[in-house]
Amino acid sequence: TVTITMSAATGDIWDGTTMTEPKKYSDSGYLIGTGPELAWFASNHNGASAILTADVSLGGFGVSINSFAGTFDGNGHYITDFYGKASLFCNPADGAVIKNLGIIGEINSSSTVGGIATDGSNGSRNFTVENCVSRVEIIGGTASGGIVGGFASETIKNCYNTGSVTLQGGSSYTGGIAGVNADDKSGTIRNCYNIGTVTDYSIVYPIMGTNRNNYA
Repeated sequence: TVTITMSAATGDIWDGTTMTEPKKYSDSGYLIGTGPELAWFASNHNGASAILTADVSLGGFGVSINSFAGTFDGNGHYITDFYGKASLFCNPADGAVIKNLGIIGEINSSSTVGGIATDGSNGSRNFTVENCVSRVEIIGGTASGGIVGGFASETIKNCYNTGSVTLQGGSSYTGGIAGVNADDKSGTIRNCYNIGTVTDYSIVYPIMGTNRNNYA
């Protein structure tokens, strides 16, 4: 049984351009409660961490937090109205943690994407996604997944996906939780479930696109 409690709150809806620097809770941590603050953080995080203080609406736009290296604590809140061509977290760095977060929206891309994050590093990253919910409708390329796309050394635990995952181009390996477990096959999925529809060219994988032996 996976129990994740999400609380509702209201934040400023992002207009797609405005960026506002959030307040800090420490020298390397930010408190994010609005779309403009999240947009600022996506462009300026520089290894810092963040805690959401409210649900954040992106107003039908998308942002990507690239090479994130800190801890992003959703604090039981949702990022809503996310519509992009890439995952919210792209190629998180070793040691990054993404937790207690829900995302609602759509991703449409011919590349590898995930509802929460994606790893395109072929096994060189080692980060954690835990206690997260994806309600993202995904149309993606090879190795896309409901929670994480390209899958390497990550740990995904206590997460669930309700959004659909549909292959667009590529060569298959879509999964309800994760896409392809890369060459080192050290990634782990634990205590996760998917109820979203997975659509592929051939075989449908409700949990992991390929190498499904590393989950429990």
